[in-house]
Amino acid sequence: MRILRQLATLVLLLFLIGALAAPSAQEIRIEEATTTPTLYVSLVPQPQPLSWVGFYDTLFPMSITVTVNNLSDKNFPGGNLTGFANSPSGKWSIRDWRISVPELPAGKSQTLFQSLPIEEAGVYTVSFTSMDLQTHEYWQVSGGFLVVQVEPPSTLFQLLTVFLSAVIAVVLMSIVVLLWRRRRIIPSKDQRLEPPASMMVAFSMSEAGKKMESYLLEEKNNRRFESAVSWLLEILGFWTMKLDSETKGEVFKEGAQDIGSADILAYDTLRNRSLVVGCTVGIADTAALQRISNLAKKLVPHIGDCDPVLVSYESSELSKKDAQASGVILLDHAGLESIVSLVGSRRFEKARRMLE
Repeated sequence: MRILRQLATLVLLLFLIGALAAPSAQEIRIEEATTTPTLYVSLVPQPQPLSWVGFYDTLFPMSITVTVNNLSDKNFPGGNLTGFANSPSGKWSIRDWRISVPELPAGKSQTLFQSLPIEEAGVYTVSFTSMDLQTHEYWQVSGGFLVVQVEPPSTLFQLLTVFLSAVIAVVLMSIVVLLWRRRRIIPSKDQRLEPPASMMVAFSMSEAGKKMESYLLEEKNNRRFESAVSWLLEILGFWTMKLDSETKGEVFKEGAQDIGSADILAYDTLRNRSLVVGCTVGIADTAALQRISNLAKKLVPHIGDCDPVLVSYESSELSKKDAQASGVILLDHAGLESIVSLVGSRRFEKARRMLE
């Protein structure tokens, strides 16, 4: 009996040792899961032709970018990624959707493209969650899920209408601002548009009228040039004061300080602005532009809106962009020829525009 009890005790000890040494079923499953190779799949919808407005619509099919990443340390042998796609109502679906995935080395990825037909508006769900292999290996798939909201065409047309309305509004506002800057004011009866015909006949009979074109375009004489520019401004409807250079009348002072000089002061009754005009029989250069511009800026606090004008007997090498950069209206020989021609044909309004 004693021997039997010892044998039974020995068998019990051996059973307990075996039970403690053997792994549990849960441990076996965890070990198998950690060693199972994995592919991570990401799905991204590509922009439709008009998806820049912020949504997808039923007018166009949807292209989906499928990116497959091999997250394991084993080479993927290649196979078919399988899944499904469901429409919002469930009436239309793709149950056995397959994408062929080529061989992928460990740690590498592959980008594929799949087209999704759009049959109706609503929420579409797309999922690729399993891998079909020809071998006996098992690869698990993670990720691979996509939800997309698709809008009906009416929403697209509504947004396009709003967008086009906004564009039209911006264009109209730009035109209004441009017109406001040009201040195309319709003159009243008491404002000067052009000189009376009788006055122009009398002026053409005077020596001034007969010599004005010559003084402007042919005779290079500073005093005559200034007088002719003043007469021209009067004909175009400006109130004009010719300053006397011989008596230093062209010098402007602010207190005891000289702030610049000009040859003519003019007032535009149509646009309620003053013109400070410099005349030169030499070539207009950047320094001359800057001087007349500086004088106009110093006069603004005292007289309000004031535009600087530089009139040159010679053809100027400066471009209109140079003058605009200095804020100066530039008239060189070619400009004077154009104005004289317009005045001769009594196109006074167009001639005035050259001084705006």
